[in-house]
Amino acid sequence: MSLRSRSGAIVHLAPKRCASSFGEFADEVRAGTSEIVFLLYYREPVRFRLLKSVIDIMRPYPELPGRERWSDRVLCQSYTGVTRSLSEMWSGEFPAVIRYFERIVRLADAREFRQIARQYVTGTGNPEHDYESCSIESLRGTPVLDAQGAPGFLARFSQATRPLGFVNCATLTTMPDAAPVPQVSMVSADQDSEAAIVLGRAFVNDSLLKLILSHVTVPVERARILSVVFALALTRQRLSGQPVFGIIREGRVAAVAITEGAQRHSTNAPLLKGLGMLFRMISAVGLVGTLRAVRFSHEIGKNRPREPHLYLSVIGVDPEQQGRHHGIALLDHLRSLLNVHSDWTCIYLETATEDNLGYYARAGYQQLGEMHPLGVTMWRMMLTRA
Repeated sequence: MSLRSRSGAIVHLAPKRCASSFGEFADEVRAGTSEIVFLLYYREPVRFRLLKSVIDIMRPYPELPGRERWSDRVLCQSYTGVTRSLSEMWSGEFPAVIRYFERIVRLADAREFRQIARQYVTGTGNPEHDYESCSIESLRGTPVLDAQGAPGFLARFSQATRPLGFVNCATLTTMPDAAPVPQVSMVSADQDSEAAIVLGRAFVNDSLLKLILSHVTVPVERARILSVVFALALTRQRLSGQPVFGIIREGRVAAVAITEGAQRHSTNAPLLKGLGMLFRMISAVGLVGTLRAVRFSHEIGKNRPREPHLYLSVIGVDPEQQGRHHGIALLDHLRSLLNVHSDWTCIYLETATEDNLGYYARAGYQQLGEMHPLGVTMWRMMLTRA
């Protein structure tokens, strides 16, 4: 009996009786009671066949509107359940390593290169010779691997992309060893002191805050003072009725996002909400630092969008909790809020850390331009409604 598999291989079975399961078939192959015949394509080396598969995957397909590019066809699911294509995740700005890989694949698609590749992996340009044999002898005594024993390329790719905030790619299934999904919740008022400490540690090396606290050179002391500053910001947040979002891990605050949903705000409001807050600010950062902070607040207030929007003023993750996708979870939560609030046109933020530009771009944010409060370069970014 001869069967043609989906991949094109012809399988010829000549047992005394037909196997009722794959396990029985594998036993018959090892016992020599069945034979397997492969098409000429499968005489190509495995590495060369893998190369051709990658070329086919990444080749553009104009006949598929909306899915022409490979990045349109690879879907990724974040830890909060949002599914998007890689094109949407990267907003057209692919990482440099991906761009270089695409060029290599396009080069590999050339006929001349395929001939060279075949010679490299086989020692000859003729697929009839020097191929990797799949003889019955080589199969005998070999354990049968099930799907869990051989996770394959997609599983390995999902593990590699997990630091980017993906649960799984293409298959959209959760890996067995995946970390617990971060859950976004409201940070209660009695957790503000803990949240302030988290933010102080997260922003200890921020270039703008280091300028405001230029007289403090010891990172530990700077983190302590920043925790006081963020405690004031959280107090103002409570007084204005704005929520504080966060990730609570094992009963402790691991990440915090401070947002503002008003259309505009008073430029001095974050610092001068009452004389008591002003005196505490001066006591923490000094008179010069307070004046710099007021000037900075005024500058960023002038550059905010005029349309109603959600302002992400602060987002930070405890350094000990970084790499666990807490930041992505918070950004995805804010995106979901944007989609349900019809009065908001966008989410707006600023960052003084250039390394964060790619991080926010992968989350869908676009650069609006630069500004230079206190001489420090900051980038303005916006996420519009999907």
